[in-house]
Amino acid sequence: MLKKLLGKKNIIGLEINDKEIKAVELSERKGQIDIVNFGSKNLPKGAVKEGIVVKPDIVGQTLAELWQESKFKERNVVMGLANQNVLVRFTSFPKVDKSKLDNMIKYQASEYMPVSLDKDTVVFDYSIIGETVQSDNDMWEVLMVAGKRDMIDGFITSLKIAGLNPKEIEVLPLSLLGLLNVQNEKKVVAIVDISYGISNLLIVDSKKPRLARMMPTAYEDESEEESEDEKVKEDRKEDEDKDKEKEKEESKEETNEDFEMIGEKEVKEKEAEAEYAKNEIEEGKEEAAASVTDNSEDMRIDSEDELVEELDVEIIDDPEAYINEEMEEETVEEPVNDMNQDDDEEIKLFLAKEERELEEEKIQEETEEYMDTWNFMLVNNIRVSVDFYQSRGSVEPVEKILLCGKNTDDENLISSIESQVGVDVEVIDPLKVLAINNSVDKDINATEYSLCLCLAYNGLEV
Repeated sequence: MLKKLLGKKNIIGLEINDKEIKAVELSERKGQIDIVNFGSKNLPKGAVKEGIVVKPDIVGQTLAELWQESKFKERNVVMGLANQNVLVRFTSFPKVDKSKLDNMIKYQASEYMPVSLDKDTVVFDYSIIGETVQSDNDMWEVLMVAGKRDMIDGFITSLKIAGLNPKEIEVLPLSLLGLLNVQNEKKVVAIVDISYGISNLLIVDSKKPRLARMMPTAYEDESEEESEDEKVKEDRKEDEDKDKEKEKEESKEETNEDFEMIGEKEVKEKEAEAEYAKNEIEEGKEEAAASVTDNSEDMRIDSEDELVEELDVEIIDDPEAYINEEMEEETVEEPVNDMNQDDDEEIKLFLAKEERELEEEKIQEETEEYMDTWNFMLVNNIRVSVDFYQSRGSVEPVEKILLCGKNTDDENLISSIESQVGVDVEVIDPLKVLAINNSVDKDINATEYSLCLCLAYNGLEV
């Protein structure tokens, strides 16, 4: 009752594409429309494919998580569809009374739709978008839409799992009509929204939709996959570093064992030296004794000291102490060269940096190659659509392309569209076109939320 008295109305525009779910909540009060909340959440890979819900349970769970994380309170949503199971056709019927027109359209619709319109398998609807004259006959201009029921049920099941109520279900390219600004109302323009999996195009002539296309452009943001690859690389590098550290420790232990063996060898050598010196002294004493008996004054040695001096040897009273003292002076120590270790670390860091830079260059090259391919696909789809429209007899040429959605800041993309299609490109600000205020305390990339804003805006008008 309070909402009715205050004239307040809330609704959420919901877009579900191959990569993510996006939602914007609008509130209308006394003719003023405000953004009161918005949010997005990535979908697990494979949950939605080319605009079709493949795993309703996963999509439903992700919706519930988005509502909880973004703190949405409103449960009524306007949802959009865009996939190859949705058909859109424009045609004309004789201007008969509208009560008779319904039966005429339903009876003849199969002539324009390349699928069976069985109610059990297909949901069909139409809308009168204007009047025209053909061969002096007054005609109704009719927009017809058909969608496979099982495809639609997949979306509805997801909404029910999340506890959401689908107030309206729209065809996404047709919702773009709301982005036609005053300056272009009397022109022929193509409005293009770039999205994941399916991008949408609507050609409008003087505010009337004339051609709607859902274009498989396979736009994929590789940053998440790259980040996952980087994590794998980091984990692998961490394992490699651990292995290298282990090898280093093992090598160090082997080196210590080698040094211990070298020490044992030195001890034996010193023991041999001491034994040799001792033998030399004994032999010297015997020679000295022999020389005394010969009464040779020149060769006479009066003391042990003179004998030692003559033989040029050293008397070792305590061989064990001598060996220990020598070993302390000459012990082979494990070489610890801080400078070499620092150099090794610097080399490792340098090589790791080189490896990262090469990997980044490779990723950059692959990304640029991918984006070049993707840009070509998108631009070619837009060009073919415009050429097809302009080839259908007496129609005015497309004068401008209004661009929204993903990647609209890519100057190369915009330049390619302008050169290939031959018309100017203008990036849309939906907040200005729809006169919506952002009343939340965080900035919104409005062009990426264009479809959600259009859906919610249309929901407020119902």
